[in-house]
Amino acid sequence: MNILEFANSLPDHRQEVKIRHLSTDIIFITVAAVICGAQDW
Repeated sequence: MNILEFANSLPDHRQEVKIRHLSTDIIFITVAAVICGAQDW
């Protein structure tokens, strides 16, 4: 299972009208940032 498949399997409990970005995109960007050494926003 790769990162995107894992992210797609997670439930998204956000209200649909408030969603601007896909949860899979948020998770992937966060994981990529951690791998690259990001330590803050």
